[in-house]
Amino acid sequence: MTRIATLLVDDEPLAIRSLQQVLRADDDIDVVGVCTNGREAVRAVEQHEPQLVFLDIHMPALGGLEVVRDIASHHAPAIVFVTAFDQHAVEAFSVNALDYVLKPFCDERLLASVDRAKKQIRRGDLGDLSSRLLRLVDATTVAPEKHYLQRVLVHEPHRVRVVTTAEIEWIVSAKNYVEIHLARESFSYRQTMETMAASLDPRAFIRVHRSTIVAIDRIRAVVSEGARGKAVILHDGTRLKVSRAHVDRLMESLSTWASTAGPSQAQW
Repeated sequence: MTRIATLLVDDEPLAIRSLQQVLRADDDIDVVGVCTNGREAVRAVEQHEPQLVFLDIHMPALGGLEVVRDIASHHAPAIVFVTAFDQHAVEAFSVNALDYVLKPFCDERLLASVDRAKKQIRRGDLGDLSSRLLRLVDATTVAPEKHYLQRVLVHEPHRVRVVTTAEIEWIVSAKNYVEIHLARESFSYRQTMETMAASLDPRAFIRVHRSTIVAIDRIRAVVSEGARGKAVILHDGTRLKVSRAHVDRLMESLSTWASTAGPSQAQW
């Protein structure tokens, strides 16, 4: 009988060791991977296509429910959720007929979950698992409101000036700084390009190159440059190179911006 490909996902080493200890004794289980965060888990699911996943709910960067959202549309393994006690989450698991185990583990409860998962997999009873997983995500998660950068402080001799992000036309990286360009001036700001890109509202700014960010409403044209290259022309004639990796995202953002901007704004 084919062994069940199983993935373990938990950011706590003790939890991983406990899972491994129990599963190692089960001849039906083949642990194909161990992940310590959600991003690793998504990649591992794509690589191994496991039939069974033990998935921690609370992990940094990308939690278990976010992993479910990423994988449920294209792969539906049996999932046993691993969680510290969370009454709201536990109720949601039960309503959607999904299994869970609580930390710290009880071997008896863990073995029961393994047994149920094996029966589910052997029956091929995974047909509606994706929809149940997505219902769980909808029931237990509310997207947090993200607060984007609204202003930066410019340190000048004898004063500190406040510049709003609405004044920014484009930004270029300069090692550990960025150079921020306004309509009639520019200044250095101590921030990395990656952090700056993550801090700005994506509805208002678009990265066109690994070293360049532009304000979408300052773009007046996208033009060909060379055999396969592209460039953006800003309202003041500034020409900035667009890398091939960012062309599709740029055009998508421009289309979205044009469809949501007022009539006077969209005439670019």
